Amino acid sequence: MWKKILKFLMWLFIIALISGIVIGATILMGRPIIEGAYALGAIFGIWFLVIVIRKLIIRMRAKAQVNRILNQGTADEQSDLGMNDTQLLKELKGGWSKALTTLKKSQLKLKGNPLYVLPWYMVIGKPRSGKSTALKNAKLLLPEIDLPKQTEGSTLNLAWWLYEEAIVIDTAGRYAVPDDETRDRKEWGTLLGMLARHKQKEPINGLVVVVTADRLLNDNEDTLMEEGRQVRASINELMEKLEVHVPIYLMITKCDLIEGFSDWCEYVPEKSLLQPMGFLKEEQGGDIHDIVNQGLDSVLDRMKDLRLLMLERSQNIDDCLLTLPRNMDKLREGLHAFINAALKENPYQDTPKFRGLYFTSSQQNITERDGSSKARDHGMFLQQLFTRVMPADRGLLDTLPSAARLRRAALQYGLSIGGGLTVLAFITLTILFTGDHARLKEIKSVYSTIDLQQRNINEQVYALSNLRELILELSAEEDAWTIPWLGGFSRSEQLEKLITAYNENFNLQILGALDKSLKKTINTLKPEVTSDLAGGLIRRINLIKTRIKDEPEVSLDDKPTISYEYLLVANDTFDRDTAQLFNDLYITYLRQTQGTAALEAESGALQDALLQLIKRTHGDYSWIIAWANSQGFDPVTIKQFWSGSRDLDNPPLVESAYTLQGRDFLMDFLVELEAANDGASRLADIKKEFEVYYERRYITAWQEFAENFDLGKNKLRDKKEWMFSLERMATRENPYFALMKRINTELKPFPNASQQFEALGMIGYFNEMLAYTKKEGGGSNSALTKMALKLVGKAGKVGKLVAKVGKKGMKAKKKLGGKGGAQMANVIEDAAKALDEYKKSLLNVAFSADTGSQSYAATSALFSNKRDPGAGDGAAAAAWKAIIQLQRLVGRPLPSNKVFWSLYTGPLTIAHEFMREEASCFLQDKWQNNVLAGIEGVTKNKLSNTLIGEEGLVWSYVEGDGAPFLNKPPKKGYLANDLNGKRIRWTPNFLDFINKAAAGRYIVGSKFSVKMNALPTGVNQNASISPYATFLTLHCADGVQELANYNYPGSTEFNWSLETCGATTLQIEIGHVTLRKQYKGPKGFSRFLNDFKDGRRIFVSSEFPDQEKQLENEGVLAVDVNYEIFGQEPIIQMLENAPMNAPQRATYCW
Repeated sequence: MWKKILKFLMWLFIIALISGIVIGATILMGRPIIEGAYALGAIFGIWFLVIVIRKLIIRMRAKAQVNRILNQGTADEQSDLGMNDTQLLKELKGGWSKALTTLKKSQLKLKGNPLYVLPWYMVIGKPRSGKSTALKNAKLLLPEIDLPKQTEGSTLNLAWWLYEEAIVIDTAGRYAVPDDETRDRKEWGTLLGMLARHKQKEPINGLVVVVTADRLLNDNEDTLMEEGRQVRASINELMEKLEVHVPIYLMITKCDLIEGFSDWCEYVPEKSLLQPMGFLKEEQGGDIHDIVNQGLDSVLDRMKDLRLLMLERSQNIDDCLLTLPRNMDKLREGLHAFINAALKENPYQDTPKFRGLYFTSSQQNITERDGSSKARDHGMFLQQLFTRVMPADRGLLDTLPSAARLRRAALQYGLSIGGGLTVLAFITLTILFTGDHARLKEIKSVYSTIDLQQRNINEQVYALSNLRELILELSAEEDAWTIPWLGGFSRSEQLEKLITAYNENFNLQILGALDKSLKKTINTLKPEVTSDLAGGLIRRINLIKTRIKDEPEVSLDDKPTISYEYLLVANDTFDRDTAQLFNDLYITYLRQTQGTAALEAESGALQDALLQLIKRTHGDYSWIIAWANSQGFDPVTIKQFWSGSRDLDNPPLVESAYTLQGRDFLMDFLVELEAANDGASRLADIKKEFEVYYERRYITAWQEFAENFDLGKNKLRDKKEWMFSLERMATRENPYFALMKRINTELKPFPNASQQFEALGMIGYFNEMLAYTKKEGGGSNSALTKMALKLVGKAGKVGKLVAKVGKKGMKAKKKLGGKGGAQMANVIEDAAKALDEYKKSLLNVAFSADTGSQSYAATSALFSNKRDPGAGDGAAAAAWKAIIQLQRLVGRPLPSNKVFWSLYTGPLTIAHEFMREEASCFLQDKWQNNVLAGIEGVTKNKLSNTLIGEEGLVWSYVEGDGAPFLNKPPKKGYLANDLNGKRIRWTPNFLDFINKAAAGRYIVGSKFSVKMNALPTGVNQNASISPYATFLTLHCADGVQELANYNYPGSTEFNWSLETCGATTLQIEIGHVTLRKQYKGPKGFSRFLNDFKDGRRIFVSSEFPDQEKQLENEGVLAVDVNYEIFGQEPIIQMLENAPMNAPQRATYCW
């Protein structure tokens, strides 16, 4: 009895205490007592509701327990696995015990504890992910021991795979992604419990998470994330129960379902198929998405590097060598969706230790000769993953704190803190009130100087901006209060007063200054700022409409902002800084305005002003285009089509106003204008005129972009970028074809566009053809005839194109059907075949262009057959043949369709430019290897004849490898051969060298005779000494030739050749002084004769620096040497026409 009384008194005390606190707080804040009563009613109501709910839960649990007891005999019904839950658990435990017994009896016990000798790994993944098939076909060396044999189909619970390097536990897919949440999670927990109980020190060394490639490619993001969440739950439970940070290996199975993977593997050596294909993370930490991107990129880069090696080893080239990296890259999106839920770090769970990403295939579908398909068991990239990679990571296991210890610690802390919370309740209330009150005082002190009575409009804007900040801070502060000190759950009365003051002043001072003189502003508006004013008016109207609709999912902050230029145009008293504040001030004003009547009136006035502005600018619609361009839509740029790192100056582009997105915006804008002004007839006329103007400008923009599209190749900086671009040219998505598809799409709203853009008809025809050509990888399309009949039935621009084809006797009929329709269908089918052949040839060009010799052969054939580019049997020639075939079908290039043919042949043009550059590199290599290397070690006397003689190395090069690219017009020197303005980039030094050498080609190996008569040698007047002897000496292989001049008549005939003669010496004996002038080298005699071109040479004393002082002492200032010379001209010509210094570079290369 006393116990019940004491309990009643305790509850009474608690109720009184709570009531006292609530009523005391209400009085302290100066609020009405009734509000405190409401608060008490809410508190005790919630308390009573909690008690009732608790009683109901206890009652329901008791009832459920009784039902379980009553129905215990029938509850264990069989599941869809053929066993009930109890039997499944029994089967799991039995299989586990049998496996442990077998391991303990094995020879592993000779090496230590048999459960710890080898590392253990576990494989988990969604059912039918190929886990068991991968292990079965991994070519692991499996011993014959007493364990249950693996059966076909899904694993029931566990499958043990024992091999020399490790032990792998293959788990049922339902453990990772449960079929029955209660049953499967219970079994999973039981398995983890047994693993933790029997292997406490090292429960598991790694976890292989399996996901199939087809699900990554085909499933949507939600499905993959759900699978990832289920897998993450299983991983998290494993880490908690085993108390370890286990390495995670993400294995993507069924990669044979990736298009081209199985074909690509046929090029891989069998030994390499045993190696893992993937990425092993070496460093700890990092964002999982970045790591997976790095891993996938490394695999794709390696595949691209192997591509050329595979091509060299293979005679039959398969498309998979080119397309597989792109197809595998398609896994990226699904992979990120999966790991985002399965492996990404989050604040609620331990982060798995991601170790590596691997790609595997264990079974492939093989097509037989009769067309049937059968499965082939062949494990690819599996064996060494399990035998080398994973066992090497055995030491990476980390221990986690026990979950039980964490819970006990949390419970202890909870009990300690719980006791203190009761004591600190009153202190907390005091601190909260004191802090909130102090914050209000601080806000008051900061904004106490706000003065709304400003005459200057800019000062008024600053004041309103400060008031807005005050309102926002007070609102945020009231929202952040733990206890609503000012009562209720709405805004305080003081805050409402501030909001009212803000709205009134903004409406009167700011909007009044803008809108009062709006019509006058429009009448005096300059054309260049029309779009600024119109844009501001439209955005204000849109903001008002959004506010009136008040749709929760549409925020005013998400609407386009009102630019500051609008303020500067509408009222020039605003300065730039205050104008930039207007958008935020206006949104706050709209958000705080309660009624909609005033907003609707404002919207109507703005719409009237906008209509007046449009009527005033009749005939000039450039401001509308500028307005559309300012909406943030993406323009069409060269960068969207072309790769490359080089920036272009003023690259061509299509403004966003001339895209479908910009057009939709403008059409909606015109409809909105019409509706806002009650469909005024004048506005309808303006709309019609604008549509004509806009269509013309729209089509012109795309036409000019297409005409200048080829400038995009200037973005390609080096060989690597050119090669990447060339590979794209071999696919359907090359930039030229992509542009023609884009043009066809963007100009569809204009049915008569071909009247202005004449090549558009051909572009449309091309797109229709492209849709029915063979896909990449082969396979013809049986719908060609249907497409042909469809095109002919249009009797439009495409029909006219086909109708012009007369070279094969095909004429368009006025009525379809009969022979005429079939003939036209054949034309279109032939055109599609020509396009297929063109694409096939481009693919072959891309494969071979990187080889210098093949590029040289193709380029030389093109330069040698300028009038017939299709001559020859190379890939480039085949491409030209396909182009010529299409021209025969649809018409030769004309000025009207020049744009189309420029785009259509663009991929081949890029290939030619790449090959021309490669040919240039090839020519440079030939120059270095055949010419420069050929003159190494040649003596100076032999050099000229070896280099530029009649059979010299230079002429073998010029008339051999360089012949197709050099041209020698009559009476002119060598020039670079030109093909449509393109040529090999010969260096100026090389061309100058061969042109000089050409003049001396037939004389460098000849012998020459020069007759010289000696004449007296003299000195200047007043010299105290005079010359008494002059000797001219020529050193040759067969002896020294000399002319001695003792100032009396004498003559000698010099026999000279470039190969046998060397230096020439002139020696003058004057008094006791000997003067010597040396002419060194094989061309020394040529230089001597050049010095004495007119038979006379006056030497001054400074030309003999060693004897200069002696000569000056004797008064000798000049020495006059004279000869009479005959037959010297060819030898002098050798100075220019026998160059001996071959340039190091013949051509420029990349």
